[in-house]
Amino acid sequence: LGQLRLANGGLLYYEFARLINVLAQANNVIQQRLDRPLCFKQQPTSSARYFENVVNQFFIPDVQKLAVELARQEQDIMVPYRELEISLLTFAPPAYQQWVETREATFLAGRQATHQHVLLIQQLYQQCGLAAGNRKR
Repeated sequence: LGQLRLANGGLLYYEFARLINVLAQANNVIQQRLDRPLCFKQQPTSSARYFENVVNQFFIPDVQKLAVELARQEQDIMVPYRELEISLLTFAPPAYQQWVETREATFLAGRQATHQHVLLIQQLYQQCGLAAGNRKR
């Protein structure tokens, strides 16, 4: 179990925790803009266009790609990992059992943070009449 924890399962856990932090910061910024409208009568302002560019240039190709890759890796790595782990978990020390609970909570929080981030982007886009990745140049 220790070897598994230090290998890909541990790395995946770290990456999900990192993703949660990045998205939490971004979500705070978006929430502030939802509280103070970014657009007037659904007409994009220069700030709205800047936000649109950030989403198109960074979120979609980088953060969203990372979230999708982490979800894929969770399926590829963690399904067989959990099958092995579940049979040994009753014999594992309490510290390891707690780590498993924390890891699983982190994976769930990472998936939820990604979903929440997309919903917030959509709300801001609706406010401005924008659509991610679809702007005509």
